[in-house]
Formats: sequence, C-alpha cells, structure tokens
Amino acid sequence: MSPQQPKVEVRFAGPGGPGANESCEDDGGSGVGSKANDKSKDKSKDKAKDKTKDKTKEKAKDSSKDSSKDKSKDKSKDKNKDKESGSGSGSGSGSGSGSGSGSGSGSGGGKSGGGGSGGSSGGGGSGSNGPSANNGTIPGGGGSGGGAGGGGLQKTFPTPAGTENLSAARTISGSFDGQMKLFDRVPSTCSGGEGGQADAAFILEDGATLSNAIIGGGAGEGVQCAGSCTLVNVWWDKVCEDAATFRQTGGTSTVRGGGARGASDKVFQHNGGGMVEVIDFYAQNVGQLYRSCGNCKTQVARQSSFKNIYVDGGKTIVHVNGNLGDKATIDGACILGGGTVCKNSKGVEGGGEPGDAPDDPNVCSATNVQTSGC
Repeated sequence: MSPQQPKVEVRFAGPGGPGANESCEDDGGSGVGSKANDKSKDKSKDKAKDKTKDKTKEKAKDSSKDSSKDKSKDKSKDKNKDKESGSGSGSGSGSGSGSGSGSGSGSGGGKSGGGGSGGSSGGGGSGSNGPSANNGTIPGGGGSGGGAGGGGLQKTFPTPAGTENLSAARTISGSFDGQMKLFDRVPSTCSGGEGGQADAAFILEDGATLSNAIIGGGAGEGVQCAGSCTLVNVWWDKVCEDAATFRQTGGTSTVRGGGARGASDKVFQHNGGGMVEVIDFYAQNVGQLYRSCGNCKTQVARQSSFKNIYVDGGKTIVHVNGNLGDKATIDGACILGGGTVCKNSKGVEGGGEPGDAPDDPNVCSATNVQTSGC
C-alpha cells in the first residue's frame, strides 16, 4: 500500500479579503433558489391573474347569456302579447223570411283575446204563395211569412178549393182553418140593407181566429166578431153589406193578408172599442175600406192602424170621428182611383147622420202613401 497522503486544505482569498466567501457553499444554493422562487412567484401571480381574468370573463359571459335569455324571454312575451291582442275578421250571412236574403260582416278576436262575432241581417221576403213583400209597388211595407196563412200582400183573388153552403151562421170559439174553401149562405141573406149577426157566414167569439177562407156574396154580413178576433188570409169575393164587423169592447182585432172586392158600402165596420189593425190587405172597387161607427147607440174612442195596403178603386179609405177621440194611422199604401185617404166626421150618438169635420192629421195620419205609379 502506498503511504497515506496528508490532507491538504486549499483556501482562495477573494477580492474582499479573508472571510468574504465563508458561506460560499450556501451562496450557490440560495442565490439560484431565490431567483427560482422569484420566477415561481411571478408565475403564480400570472396564473392568479389569468384565473381572475378567466373568472371575470366567465362571469361576463354568464351575465351576457342571462341578459340575452331575459331579452329573448321578453321578446317572446311581447310576441305572445301581440298574438293575444291581435284581431281577426269574420263574416256571417242570414236570410229573411220567405224568399228574401241578406248578408253581414263582423270582426273576430285573436288567439287568446276577446272574440268578436259576425253579424248578419236578413232581407224581407214574401211567402211562397204570393209576390214580394210589398209587390214592388208599395213604399215602406213589409212582407209576412209564407205558407197557407197568407204570405204578404197579394193582388190575385184565390180560386176556391171547394164550396160549402151554410144554412146558418157558423160560430167559432177557437181557431178554424177553412182550407181555402168558399163559404156562402144558402139561401142568401144579402138583402141590400143593414143586417145583423144572424145574416153572417161566421160569428167569432172573443179570441177566435178564422184563416184561409173565402166568403161568398150570399152572406149579408160576412164575418161578425163578438170580441177581439183574428182574420188571416180571409177573402171576400163580393161584399154585400159589410165584409167584417168588430164589436169588441176593448183589445185588438187583427186582419192579416186577404182581400175584398165589390163592396158598395164598407169593408170593415168598427162598432165596438179597442183597436183594429189591418196588414197586407188588398181591396178592389169598394166604397169605404174602414168606418168607425158614426151613429152607434153608445160611442167610444176607437183606434185603427193600416200597414201595407193596396186599394184599387175606393171612395174613402179611412173614415173616423175626430170629435169622439178616434185615432188612425196609415203607413205604406197604394191608393188608386182618386179616393180620399183620410176622412174626418163629427160622430153622433144614438142615431142620426154624422156631421162634417175638417181634416186633422192628429186624428188620421198617413205616411208612405202613393196615389199613382204603384
């Protein structure tokens, strides 16, 4: 073995003299470590900043998303509201009675809004048995429903479906449909003078209705109404004394449709009280269409109404007693032949002849009346 060499310690003297590098061993480690630490700190700061930025960006994105969602929701709500408050349109159509027709229009609501409705109005039509409502001639008149019970104003006398001879007046307490037969008195009770109930073809009790009948000229008094009555589509082929006499103490008697011809005196005689209304009636060659009794034993104020009537050849249409309180109205009429539309008299009580009185529109008023071209 080689002899052990003595251990030699070498020291370098630095520029700063002895002891300046005493901690050299530690210096090499701590200097590099400090820089590394500084770099690590810088990286940590950068990462922290990056994380903070990322979080801030994410929050901003989330906020932006939420805002977009809210805006989208608001827009959706606004659209729904617009839909709900939207408006639509609708149309409707209707038809009148008989052959008339009409149309109308309306507005409808949106999906959820209040709904509208389409309105319609029907035109006025005539029944299947006759011409148009006012036959294209009479202003202001309206037609009634069709069928066997009339059909508005008709100017053609019907052909009887059969004949039934009556030896005595027939009394009706409810409703009687004559089925368009001719009813005549045989033997005749037409004497040319004033008659009574016994001379009639029909006697109608209070509230009774006679429809679809033709009264022959052999009946001295065609129809006698003891109370309020209704005559629907009743025709008088030839009137002897009076076509119909109304004796009710009150209430309303109605004549709807039908016609009369050849009356040398009166068609409708009003001896009782209350109201007589005549609608869609045709008369040809008559003396007076209506007379409020001028000399009855007991006098009262009477009312009468005439709508959509046609008189071809009549001396007087409506004759009333203004001094007794009578009132008459005519609305829609064709009066041919130069007759007097409204005549006013001074009625008397208990017999005698009525006196003359000046015309008074407050007693008898006429509107929508033509005297030619209809």
